[in-house]
Amino acid sequence: MSELEKTVNYLGKQLTEHKRFVLLLLIVISLFYLFSAVPEVGSVLIASYLVALLLEPWILALEKKNISRFSAVLLIIFCFALLFFSFVFFALPGIIEQILNLFDKLPSSVELLRAKARDYSSLQE
Repeated sequence: MSELEKTVNYLGKQLTEHKRFVLLLLIVISLFYLFSAVPEVGSVLIASYLVALLLEPWILALEKKNISRFSAVLLIIFCFALLFFSFVFFALPGIIEQILNLFDKLPSSVELLRAKARDYSSLQE
């Protein structure tokens, strides 16, 4: 290999690395601009990336069982939707009832605390 060919190969590799660096720099600048200009888009992108990152191991496990990626995603989404709606159907009414009971008893509890605070302050004097 001649010196000219070595130089051309070296410059080609350097140019490729520079192109990658410039491309990465442009992507980072673009994302920074996007996140600062429209913060809602940034939070949605980050949330969607985290969801994809968390679901990936389960999708890979289903793919190992010869289930297509699309079917695995649909199955996982269906299971999460079923879990969410089960929670809403079974647990949420009880939680709402407890919150309503709390609001009903709140005035008497506040008055009881005020009376105890008055008693405590009279003991301090």
